[in-house]
Amino acid sequence: MESTTNSNDYCGFCGGHIDTLMKHDGASSFKAINDKDTICSNCINTFADKLEDDELSIDEDGEISIDFSKTPKELVEELNKIIIGQDAAKRNLALAAYQHYQRVNSGQVLDKNNILLVGPTGSGKTLLAKTLAKTLNVPCHIVRANSITETGYVGDDVESIIEGLLEKAGGNAALAEVGIVFIDEIDKIAKAPSGTVKDVSGLGTQTSLLTILEDDDVVAYKKNEFRKNVTVNTKNILFIASGAFSGISDIANKREKKSTTSIGFTAVHSKAENDQEFLMSKLQNEDFVEYGLIPEFVGRFPIISSLKGLNEKDIEKIITEPENCIYSQYKQLFENEKTTLMIEPEAFVEIAKLVIKNKTGARGLRGIFNTFFADSLFECAGGKTKKICVLSAEDVKLNRPSTLRLSKSKAKEKKVNG
Repeated sequence: MESTTNSNDYCGFCGGHIDTLMKHDGASSFKAINDKDTICSNCINTFADKLEDDELSIDEDGEISIDFSKTPKELVEELNKIIIGQDAAKRNLALAAYQHYQRVNSGQVLDKNNILLVGPTGSGKTLLAKTLAKTLNVPCHIVRANSITETGYVGDDVESIIEGLLEKAGGNAALAEVGIVFIDEIDKIAKAPSGTVKDVSGLGTQTSLLTILEDDDVVAYKKNEFRKNVTVNTKNILFIASGAFSGISDIANKREKKSTTSIGFTAVHSKAENDQEFLMSKLQNEDFVEYGLIPEFVGRFPIISSLKGLNEKDIEKIITEPENCIYSQYKQLFENEKTTLMIEPEAFVEIAKLVIKNKTGARGLRGIFNTFFADSLFECAGGKTKKICVLSAEDVKLNRPSTLRLSKSKAKEKKVNG
């Protein structure tokens, strides 16, 4: 007998039909949200943390309401668990995010607190944004600026950014409208000093981005749902842009020297000329305009915060101290294979030196760890015998892989039975 078709036969999130989902797509059940809408178990499992979160709800009028209770200090405390150093950037980011969501809650007519993070590769810009979004429990979409093109060219247009955020929100437009968009490598779309555009992802893309950075209705299409679209308003989306802006310190230094005309201050600014951290903290809007961003674009990011390059001590701490640090991850990988990981304290120092030498920042750590431990993980995988994996400072200096050997108890047992 053919079943009667109605709206409850379809998942209100993925749009799949109950029969198809339960027969072919692994859904085990449907759940009624209200008299008209249902959700399949697949979507429940995927988006449960968003749908049932106490801090994010939609009232009867369809208005979003966020019970944002974390203060800037509490946000910084959460960021400190994951990210080493960058205290000034953490404070600026936490305060800007707090004020942004207070603005969303209150409905007051206040300017947006979009944020521009400036700092070298591997200094933690992306991790800051991801950790902030996780702490706030809002969807976050990360995109590279040089992958975006002006509408009409080959590549992703600015509307695809909102579609990416909508996907991270599980197709829920209300969630997407209070999410975070992180645009990395924003310096790559600056125009050349001559006034010409470096490529089609340059000046035109800056202009295209202006519309979504403030208050714009974007028609976004849900992933895997042909011709099914929703309207997402960008008024309450927090945009965080970041870039290394290589050479911008020279622009800031030039401006600082021009503004110094009093006798007796030459020595102070001569010292500042070589003080990268000082200069980065003194960046102003006009420096970014001279670098190649248009004034209207810079004006959409009222909060500018700089991150300093990581030193060896920072890298050592990053390896061992944060939650889910690279050291604890590899310890767990070896424990899964009945193997104990032992790294000499001096080896951490040598790894930090290697990171600084390679100029990769913290993001280079996984590649370095893989170089030293890949062979040992391969050999011990699936083994039944307890082993020890050792990495010494000398191993790191000589770029030599870690050593895998039997644990003392097993080695003694083997000798007795030998």
